[in-house]
Amino acid sequence: MDNKTISHLNTKIWYRFLKVVYSFAIVIISLIAIILIYQEKSQEIKLVDNNKTIILCNYGNKKQFTASQAGIYLTTFETESNFLSNDDRIALEEFCQVSQAEENFVSDAITNHTDNVKKLFTITPIIKNEGGIISVLGYSILTLITILIIFEVIKRVFYYIFLGSIRPEK
Repeated sequence: MDNKTISHLNTKIWYRFLKVVYSFAIVIISLIAIILIYQEKSQEIKLVDNNKTIILCNYGNKKQFTASQAGIYLTTFETESNFLSNDDRIALEEFCQVSQAEENFVSDAITNHTDNVKKLFTITPIIKNEGGIISVLGYSILTLITILIIFEVIKRVFYYIFLGSIRPEK
């Protein structure tokens, strides 16, 4: 029965060497994971929250709705430059039920630089930040917990193979 304990394994040089390799593997894999998480998540990225961004139809049905309700997904470039892709513009015109006459009137006014004409839609973007130090900490903690669980399972499988028990005697 003495051969089935951790104390017996500690007398073997190969086991002590394996413990050192095991410890270094945990540290190195954890450091690599944290570095990768930091590189990926450390910079804050501004994104448009399409579930909260409000669009108001100035012509047509004059409804107010969110971008996601209209089935469009705006980017920060589109909201900062007041430029809509052709597909998004067409989708909004259909959603607002803008008539061809209204569309032509606004288009002509823009072409002639008339300032007193409203745009077809008013977009009020809601910007959300993703990333940053809080994100790095959250992902790092989850990753470290996952790494430790995986290494604990590896250790228990090793004990089961060599000592015949998942929780061997000391």
